Amino acid sequence: MQTNVSPFVVEDLYRLGWLEDPQVSPDGREVAFVRVTIDRPANANRRAIWIAPTGGGLPRRFTSGIRDTSPRWSPDGRWLAFVSARGDDVPQLYVLRRDGGEARRLTSLPQGVSDPAWSPDGRRIAFLSRLNAAEREREDSGASEPEPADEFTHKQRAERQKYEEQRRFDPRVVRRLPYRAGVEFFDDRYAQIYVVEAPASDDAPAPTPRRITDADLDFGAPVWMPDGQAVLTTATRDPEGDSQFFFFDVLRVPVPDEGRADPQRLTAPGFTHVAPLPSPDGRWIACLRLQEGQPFASATSLVVMDASGSE
Repeated sequence: MQTNVSPFVVEDLYRLGWLEDPQVSPDGREVAFVRVTIDRPANANRRAIWIAPTGGGLPRRFTSGIRDTSPRWSPDGRWLAFVSARGDDVPQLYVLRRDGGEARRLTSLPQGVSDPAWSPDGRRIAFLSRLNAAEREREDSGASEPEPADEFTHKQRAERQKYEEQRRFDPRVVRRLPYRAGVEFFDDRYAQIYVVEAPASDDAPAPTPRRITDADLDFGAPVWMPDGQAVLTTATRDPEGDSQFFFFDVLRVPVPDEGRADPQRLTAPGFTHVAPLPSPDGRWIACLRLQEGQPFASATSLVVMDASGSE
């Protein structure tokens, strides 16, 4: 009988780690994933992207950051896009060659980015960023601040934005329910869909992200249609209502070469729909469906619709 076994205590929690978001490479030879460890002195979780061979062998650390998430392979497997918050910056979109090198930042958006998705041809990356109506109007007018000239200017700007954001919600006035999720408060910003050109080479000019939605709706993670002409997403049916967690529709958002086009709502009230996924030929869309009004009491169904949104 083993006698040197000690009971599990609270201190052991700091030694735990876990893995998140596994993504298999297009050739099936490797899997990228997020490894989470606990930084006890900082009272924070640390995340880095690792890569492991699917045929067996030791994994290797791929990114050097401590807040790296959302690894996404390019269709040809040569690049890995990911989201990273470097220093005190908000999360931005980066790409890094599969064979290593320096990560390249593709965005410098004030509110950061999330949920990157490569286009089928590997030329573009769609993602989300949160803005309010005034910020969207200012962006459309071309009044956005230019790229900082150096790291010192970048830090000054970040500190000013952080200070102004704190003042904007001091005190915080709550006018709707729900007003927060966990420890995150809802504000007047909504997640919008952007598209950015992927760099053709390391020395290619920095790309400029382009927003393709403009609505007081929280859009969900974008999923490209196989032809690359549109993305599928979800959106809250009534973002100001107290049931925004459970009333979602599936939308098709066109991705024109210039400007933006109106999204097409593919589902109707009666159910809430999430997690849309197109078939490889683009003829069908599968998604998950819950009964409207009783999401906790009804079972989740898998449904398929014609790509045009028919029954």
